[in-house]
Amino acid sequence: MAEVTEIILVGTFHFELQQEILTDKQLEIKELVNHLARFKPTKIAVEWEKNKQEELAENYAKHN
Repeated sequence: MAEVTEIILVGTFHFELQQEILTDKQLEIKELVNHLARFKPTKIAVEWEKNKQEELAENYAKHN
């Protein structure tokens, strides 16, 4: 029997554009992060500005 691959695709608007919404959505964001942590993904892709790649890598290393 072939192995089944599960994929979760999550899309959001750009919180950076509306900081007040980010504050209001903290609980929902934490719930999403907890769900993803339970899923234990082996690969993650994110949309990120190329000029901020080093910052992303540093943040990832801190939390991985």
